[in-house]
Amino acid sequence: MSKEFVAKSIPLNSEEKTGRPITEREFAITVKSSKIFLKIFICLLILCLVFILGFSLSELSYTARHQQIENFYQFVYVYDTEQKLENYYKKKEREYIDKNWGTDDIRNERPLARVGPFVVFASNDNSEFFLEELSSGRCLVSLTIREQSKHLYYLSPLEKDWREPRFGSHFLYSGDGVYESGTFYIRGEDGIVERTYHDKPGNGVFDRMAIREDFENFYPARYRLNGLTWERIEEDSPRLPPGMPLPSGQAPEPH
Repeated sequence: MSKEFVAKSIPLNSEEKTGRPITEREFAITVKSSKIFLKIFICLLILCLVFILGFSLSELSYTARHQQIENFYQFVYVYDTEQKLENYYKKKEREYIDKNWGTDDIRNERPLARVGPFVVFASNDNSEFFLEELSSGRCLVSLTIREQSKHLYYLSPLEKDWREPRFGSHFLYSGDGVYESGTFYIRGEDGIVERTYHDKPGNGVFDRMAIREDFENFYPARYRLNGLTWERIEEDSPRLPPGMPLPSGQAPEPH
């Protein structure tokens, strides 16, 4: 009697466990689940990397800010004792003696604090405060307080090979701090004022201009702003800017 030969399929691992072959649908679901799991793993990995990077940057930023604060305090020096003031005056006196300058007026003003490259001063009667550049010894900003008015001055830093600051200004305020008038001027490299602007009414519009056209003549040509056009003014009695000393070649103020 002949025996029939029956071919049996070799089961896969999953077939051995279930005892039945895997269908195409089940295989597709398995592959899809694996892809989803892989995507989730990659997303979690990216989130972890972003968190680690953000934490590291935050630490670096904090360290940088902390270092900046420490550096800032290293550049601040307060003259808050008599000994500190006396040390400053003695140092200044030595510098002035070396340069053959007079030392009589050194103690008329006292330093309050040194902040980086600047020193803040006050007069002994507290009627004037000003900011001085440490390297050049020049006043950049000053505030003068009087009974009925306040005067604010500004000078730009001295540029290389220049005799005087390029830009200067003066603003007048009432005793209550209300703006009343303003003047600013521009110098040339030779130190002579070339152009001056004035806001006489105190309305914020600098509608008066003086131009040094003829350098042989001290008095400049004066103009008034009419709309958007400058109109020349012919006058015989020019005045100086209010509250402003007359440096060499300074332009006088027009009416």
